[in-house]
Amino acid sequence: MTLDLDEEVVRLAVVAGPEELMIFRGEESVPVHVMLAEDLRWILGGADRRDDLAIFLLDCQTPVSERQFSFGPFDLWEVWRGNGGAFHRLGAPLAMLLFEPHHERAEWLHHARLGWLDEALVRLELPGLTAWPNVAPDRRGPAAATLTDRFRNEAVDVAVLDDGTVIGVRYRVDVNGHVRPANIAHAILWKLRQVGGVASVLASASVPGRVRIQLAGPVDLGGDTLRVVRSTDDDGYVLGFSEDFGEELLSDASSAERHIAVLLSAGLPDRLAHDFVTAWAAAPPGIAIDASSPPQRARMLGSFQPPHGTFQARAERATASRLLGLGVRPGTRQGTEARDLESRQIYPLLLELYREATARFDGPTLVRAILHDLERVHLGRWRDEGHQGRLAALATPDIDITTAVTEARGKVTAATRALTLAAEEALRGLPQGADVPRHLDLQQIYGIAYLLFESGMRSETIHQRVSGAKLEITESYEFVVRPADLDFDVDAFNRALTMANPPQRLIAPEPDEAPDETLATAVERVPPEITGVDSAMRASLGFGVYALLCVLDTVANWAVDDDEPVVSVPAAELVAQAAELTDGDLHELTAAVGWLTLRPAALQGEMLEHWELDRRAVRLASRPLVSVGAEGVFICPWAASMSRRIFLGHLSDGRLPWPQSALPDPVNKQLQAFRHSRNIALEREIITTLSQRTHLKALGNIKKAKVLGLTTLPREIDGICIDMVQGRIWVLEAKDRTVAFSPHQLRTAIDEFHEPGGYIDRLLANVDLIRASASTVATTMRVENPGRAWHVQGLMVTRRIEPAAYAGGNRVLFCTADTVAETVDTDVIPARPYQSLVPTYARPSDEATLGVDLVE
Repeated sequence: MTLDLDEEVVRLAVVAGPEELMIFRGEESVPVHVMLAEDLRWILGGADRRDDLAIFLLDCQTPVSERQFSFGPFDLWEVWRGNGGAFHRLGAPLAMLLFEPHHERAEWLHHARLGWLDEALVRLELPGLTAWPNVAPDRRGPAAATLTDRFRNEAVDVAVLDDGTVIGVRYRVDVNGHVRPANIAHAILWKLRQVGGVASVLASASVPGRVRIQLAGPVDLGGDTLRVVRSTDDDGYVLGFSEDFGEELLSDASSAERHIAVLLSAGLPDRLAHDFVTAWAAAPPGIAIDASSPPQRARMLGSFQPPHGTFQARAERATASRLLGLGVRPGTRQGTEARDLESRQIYPLLLELYREATARFDGPTLVRAILHDLERVHLGRWRDEGHQGRLAALATPDIDITTAVTEARGKVTAATRALTLAAEEALRGLPQGADVPRHLDLQQIYGIAYLLFESGMRSETIHQRVSGAKLEITESYEFVVRPADLDFDVDAFNRALTMANPPQRLIAPEPDEAPDETLATAVERVPPEITGVDSAMRASLGFGVYALLCVLDTVANWAVDDDEPVVSVPAAELVAQAAELTDGDLHELTAAVGWLTLRPAALQGEMLEHWELDRRAVRLASRPLVSVGAEGVFICPWAASMSRRIFLGHLSDGRLPWPQSALPDPVNKQLQAFRHSRNIALEREIITTLSQRTHLKALGNIKKAKVLGLTTLPREIDGICIDMVQGRIWVLEAKDRTVAFSPHQLRTAIDEFHEPGGYIDRLLANVDLIRASASTVATTMRVENPGRAWHVQGLMVTRRIEPAAYAGGNRVLFCTADTVAETVDTDVIPARPYQSLVPTYARPSDEATLGVDLVE
């Protein structure tokens, strides 16, 4: 094996035998780590990441105190792992660090928790728990786990059902073929767990309560896709499958799963076989395949590795140490004080660390490496959304889809913004070194970038009063973020957003719509409702909506591969390719490429605070073509697709992903006119929906007092709806605001509703007006028995989920336009203003007009 001269080397001596045999010691200049084989087995089995062991050993040889003492690597590992990959996170220097002994109890507790699994393995006559390097328990439903040993190329899925039946599905980990045995094994175990006690019919008479299944394949079955043989020697089933079974799954996964059930039940009496197959068919799917062919050529990039906690801990310690050197005193800050600490001291220090960490690298090479990882993030987002869409569509039990999706989107958003920030800061001050960044180098850079993102976000959310974080610096200079009370239910708002915009399953293209080697993905012509915006863009910017989409689609289709997913090409070549693959105008395509290109000079000239996201005209998210010199621009197909989604999402919302200050006045005026027309359309849509119910009388766009039989009308009323059954008069206010992505947009949205004289005050004033003349209004609207006692209620109707519904007191009720009829028709008015916003989880998004996916 040949190593590069600058390769990082970690030396580890593993001793098999009594502890007294550990006699190897390394010199200070050539450190050697020594541990027992049992310790190594425990560490490898408990590692959360593939690089955990290497980073742990590196951290062990990096002094974190003047002196330290422990009784062995087991104690060191347990402390390090339990502290998120750090021995400590204190900024103050330590003279001595002592590690608590006897952490071996963690292994005892681990085996105690998995005692059921050890017992199940014995009953299945499989190797015991200690023989499997990787054990992954499933925390959903009945007890289950996956055990893997890649050295033996063997794995087993094990479950113990409620009735005590033990199930084991054994398979090979690595095979030569497109069909992975692991997927089939997971599906079989999932199905058997769902059918419950019915699974026990598969057990043999000689060994009741035990079901053993072994997968063999892919093998040639002489034309069959599946074949099951009952083995009398080991009391189990051998399920053989061929490569053709993959095609069977792809064409109809449900039918393929049923095929497995029929074969497993073939030896059972007819009644038992029928009951088993029926229960199997009724259980949720174990395999759900959504065939999809994205335009991007790079599809096997591997997963993005978020920064290891070790590197974040190092950056935290370094930042805290420098705060100590600057004389920042310990204590807790909140509000303005907390914001100033973040903005004026913590963020600048982190940025200083970032500059130091990147200084030795070649600038273009570093930027390209970051963009490469950003492509991984975007690809991972696409895969996750499809997977979560399947879970949502199939209504899989035992999984909180909303929480899972919210958490997954939070993680990918953090990764996207942290890496975007890393790329932008590298471009802003392009490093002039010569080194090429490696995995651990990038991990260090990303560790700082994540902290930069978190610090900037905290700074803005505190400043905009949409986060109540308290910032504490302990006496030992450890930085701690604590929650604080705030009059805004962030968690409920985020859950509602997820429910209103659920992930969608991937859809396979029709045969005649499959991607063509010579044509970029088709883009629709400009919809009529935005022709004014499009014309203003072409007149003021030199390109329109169609040309911009042509460029983005050309980049998304660019002929990259998995080894080189990011390539540099001359801008003229990109324009020529776009002109060849689409029918976009050449001059417009040239202007669009220029507009979409992110250049270091533009970043250097943008004198804004780090947290002023809304005011940034120069952002990688909206300018995905990156230029680092005269050679050309970096082509990032997955990033271009994300920019396309962002652009269409903003456009359908009546705006563009660039601040008004960066856009010509004619474009801004047309966008404003488009938003105004959408609001009027919303008012009409609401009244039309309510009028379709016979017991409701609805009237909208009321500008004159006489329409309601009143003498005065101080302000316009968007709608009045009289419920003749419940005896209610609803006073409606319709608002079609733009979606709030950033903290600044959240605060603006909340203030527009809640500030004195805002939308809520206006609605309440209209409620008071109608309440004082309820009988007159009912008479004018020709309602039977107009003199009855009317309950007058205000209702704020918005097109989408509004953050204002989750802030302030319960002064008015909120609902979305697609739930307005159900809200008005309710027997009991909700107690909270947002209880009627989202009726169900899996409701399709209403953002399909322009192919919108609301992503920021």
